[in-house]
Amino acid sequence: MRIPLCCRLFVLVGVGALAGCGGDVSITDHSEGTVVAAHNTIDFGTLTIGEIGEDKISLRNTGTADVEVNQVDCDVANVEIVGDPNGVVLSEAGADDDSDYLDIPLVFTPTEAESVSGVCSVDLVGTESTTLTFAVFGRGAEPNLQFIPAMVDFGLVDAGAQRSVALTNLGISTVTLGDQVLPSGVTVDADWPETLEPDESVELELTLTADGECATDLEVAYGVESAVELPLYANICENPVSVVDLDEDGVTACGGDCDDTNALIVPGAPEFVDGDDNDCDGIADEGTVAYDDDGDGYTELEGDCHDGNIAVYPDSSVEVPGVDADCDGNVNGVDVDGDGFAVEGGDCDDTEATVNPAAPEVVNSVDDNCNEVVDEGTNAFDDDEDGATELQGDCDDADPDRAPGLPEVANGRDEDCDITVDEGTDAYDDDGDGFSENGEDCDDADSARSPGRYDAFGNGTDEDCDGTDG
Repeated sequence: MRIPLCCRLFVLVGVGALAGCGGDVSITDHSEGTVVAAHNTIDFGTLTIGEIGEDKISLRNTGTADVEVNQVDCDVANVEIVGDPNGVVLSEAGADDDSDYLDIPLVFTPTEAESVSGVCSVDLVGTESTTLTFAVFGRGAEPNLQFIPAMVDFGLVDAGAQRSVALTNLGISTVTLGDQVLPSGVTVDADWPETLEPDESVELELTLTADGECATDLEVAYGVESAVELPLYANICENPVSVVDLDEDGVTACGGDCDDTNALIVPGAPEFVDGDDNDCDGIADEGTVAYDDDGDGYTELEGDCHDGNIAVYPDSSVEVPGVDADCDGNVNGVDVDGDGFAVEGGDCDDTEATVNPAAPEVVNSVDDNCNEVVDEGTNAFDDDEDGATELQGDCDDADPDRAPGLPEVANGRDEDCDITVDEGTDAYDDDGDGFSENGEDCDDADSARSPGRYDAFGNGTDEDCDGTDG
C-alpha cells in the first residue's frame, strides 16, 4: 500500500489501516465497510463560563458495505451529544444522498474556570464491531467584561455634556453580548457588536439630557444570565460619588470652581486683566489696574493715581491735605520724594518714592502702602492666618481651611494643597477601581472588589459588592 505525501490522515475502522485525501488509497478488503474520521481530537478551546461551544465528530464510510452506529458516549465534563445518532446507518461509499457521511454534533458548556478532558467513543457495527475514540479538550474561563472607566460622574454640568467610555473584554475568551437596558436622562450612542473578542472594545458616547441631579445605570447583558452595569451620575454635590476635577487645579465645580475647564480660574487664583473672574469670587479683574477698586469711577488705566481713595481721581475737586487729589501731579503740600503724597497725606516714608498709600506691596519686609502691615497680599504673607503662605505651599491664601497638612473632607476642594481632591474620604476612589465608598465600593483598598465586577462563586470574597459570594 502506498500513501501519497499530500494525504490527510484519517482514523479508520474496518479492514485496512489508512485512508486519505488522494485517490491513491488501497483497502485490502473492499467487501467490508470502512469508516474514516476527519480528526480524532476535538478541542473546544477556551469559553466563557456559561457560553456554549459547538464541534462535531465527522464520519465517512469509504467501504463497500453499510456500517451502523451502535453507541456513542462522551465521558467529558459538561460535554453533551446533540440528538441521538445511535442506530444511524452509514451507507456504502458513493451514496447519492450523502448517507455515507455522518456528523455527530457535540456541545461544551463550561460551568467553572477550569480545563476539562476526556474521551468520546463511537461503537460501530459492520461485518465486525469496532470502536473509534476521540480525545476531547475544553477550558472554562471567568468572564471579565468591564466598562472603562467603571463609573461616569459628569460632575456639575448642564444638559448636553458628553463623556466617552469603552466596554472592554479583559478576559481570555469571547463574550457574547445581549440586550442593553438604557439609562434615563442619558443617551447612548454605540455600534453594538454581537460578540467581543479578548481585548476588544466597543466605544460609547454618552450625552446628558437631564437637568439637575441624575443617578442612573446603563446595563449590558452578556453570556448566560450575566450583566455588567455602568453607574452614571450628574450634578450631585452633596455626598458626591466621585471627584470630578476636570482641569486638575485642586477644586471641583461642586467645590466652587467657576470654570472647571480652565486651571487658571479657581478659588485662590490671582486676578489678571483678562475680563475673567480668575479667583471665582464673582468679580472680574478686581485689584488690577483695570478695575475701579475704590468706586470713584476711575481705574488706574483711566488715570486714577490712588485707587484706594474714593476722593482721589482725575479732575477731583476735593481738597485732600498732602495728596494729589485730582491726579494732575501737584500735591497739596510738600512731597519730598515726588510720589504724589506728602507726609500729611499718609506717606509713611517721604524719602522713598516706592513707599506711599497707593504703592503696591512687594516682598521686601517694608510697609510699601503705608497701612502698617508688611508684605500683605504677597506670597510671603499669611493672609488667611492659617499658618502658611503661598511660598510655604498654601494653595488658597484667602481660605483658612486650605493649607498644607490640613485634613481632607469630601467637599470638592484640595484642603491639604497636594493637588489631589478629597483623597482618603468616602468620595474618593482610593484603590483606583472606579468606585468610591459613596459609589458603593465595599473595599476601597482592594481594586479587585467593586460594583459590577464578576463575582466568582465559592471563593469567600464578595467581588461585586452585592453582599453575597457568587
